[in-house]
Amino acid sequence: MCESKDYEVAVTCHMDLSRHIRGKITRTPLPWTLTHQQQKRLKAPAAPKLPSPLGVAQLPEHDMEDDGTYRGLEFNGSDLTSREVDAAEYEGCRFVVTSFAGSQLRRAGFVNVELERCDLSNMTARASGMHRVRTSASRLTGMTWTECAFRDVLFDACRADLIGFRFSTFKNTVFRDCTMPEANFQNADLRGVRFERCDLSLNPRRDSC
Repeated sequence: MCESKDYEVAVTCHMDLSRHIRGKITRTPLPWTLTHQQQKRLKAPAAPKLPSPLGVAQLPEHDMEDDGTYRGLEFNGSDLTSREVDAAEYEGCRFVVTSFAGSQLRRAGFVNVELERCDLSNMTARASGMHRVRTSASRLTGMTWTECAFRDVLFDACRADLIGFRFSTFKNTVFRDCTMPEANFQNADLRGVRFERCDLSLNPRRDSC
């Protein structure tokens, strides 16, 4: 198990992580490895800026659809599972106990967004992005974001086993107190990532969520 205790020492785990981040065992330092000083210079992610008050989202009026734009809304207990959507944009929104499980997104954007106790398991996204997003106490099992961009993003106390971020880039992104066994960061640029007290072990935990 590789368990990072704070920002500065997170990168010391890179040789253990290489076994599943690269999809094979490697014997050389990974190209995204940061020095101690570089880790110290990484900034904390900026918090989402949400309007007040938020409107109340109602389905099907605010259901995900192609080229849909959603601003200043709170989704509480919404079912957004198994959607296939292109170019949806969320700005200044909060999601509480909302499920995106199994949804497939392309060219989606999340800006100034909060997700609390949500289910994003087996959700897939490609060529999408998150900017100033906080995801807390949520289930991300099997979630896959490929060729995506993350900036000022915090994942806090999330279950994220088998998560995937292949070919993605990160800036000012923090994973804090997350369970992330067998995470896949193949060919991702992790120079802007910090892991804080995360479980990045090679063998997934099979206990119930």
